[in-house]
Amino acid sequence: MLNPRAALPAHLQLDADDARLVALWLHGRPAGTQRAYAAATARLRAFLAPLPLAAATLGTLQAFSETLVGSPAYRRRQLAAVKSLLHFAQRVGALRFDVGAALQLPRPPDRAAERVLTEAEVAQILAAVDGRDRAILFLLYASGARVAELVGLTAGACVPDPRGGGAITLHGKRGSRTVRLGPKAWAALDRLRAQKLPQAPVLGVGIERVRQILARAATRAGLQKKPSPHWLRHSHGTHAHRAGASAALIRDTLGHASIGTTDAYLRSSPDDGSGLWLENSDNRCVGAWSPSMWGAPEPDLRKVRRSHDNLP
Repeated sequence: MLNPRAALPAHLQLDADDARLVALWLHGRPAGTQRAYAAATARLRAFLAPLPLAAATLGTLQAFSETLVGSPAYRRRQLAAVKSLLHFAQRVGALRFDVGAALQLPRPPDRAAERVLTEAEVAQILAAVDGRDRAILFLLYASGARVAELVGLTAGACVPDPRGGGAITLHGKRGSRTVRLGPKAWAALDRLRAQKLPQAPVLGVGIERVRQILARAATRAGLQKKPSPHWLRHSHGTHAHRAGASAALIRDTLGHASIGTTDAYLRSSPDDGSGLWLENSDNRCVGAWSPSMWGAPEPDLRKVRRSHDNLP
């Protein structure tokens, strides 16, 4: 058993070992992931009490799944966390078998298409705000970053490119990655990070504030949809693909784990980025952006027109 405590009563000793196992499993994960996973596994431990995790069977896991209330997506996240913990426990020798491997996850309806804005809608959102707020939303769209990644971006993690634009280092749930930005996105970023220390956040606002900025912009733009910051990330990928960016390049820019079996045949260049394809296309949202609102000169960007379907 992990970290045995002979001085404790047997049932408390088992509980302490399970707590230690959960702590080992959560170690090194992002803070938000730790909170969500800890809450999910606490529900399982409460369901099993006074028995330890080692007493879990496929039958008890299925019974536990029936107690979860909420959308299929919520239940899927809860059970996915449980499966991850049990798999980890088997790998480190705390469990003889991974009983969670056979547990089926609910299949939520695929609503990804509903969370993609058109280029015209993104352009309307950007036009509905100005100054810092417009720059924040434009960067969220142009970089394809998760809102937590962009909020956590520091001034020291931004490196200009002499050829134009620059690169930013984002820290996400799957580690760190470098994302290339085009000249227009870089001009907005450069203004936001002006005179800030290397360790200072570029945006200077939190996740909730970004949500509020986007909600206000969507309302002012007259959109019936209620987009979240993640919708801009989905829209980045869709628009970049339409503009001609490869699936592998978009995967690397967005920090996705996989694009399926065809991904083995695709490779992307470290000197490229799907955000550059947006700026080098007839993209309406990028075209609507101008750093002149900051009093900065327009970047000398030679547009390379690529063949793609014209939007109405």
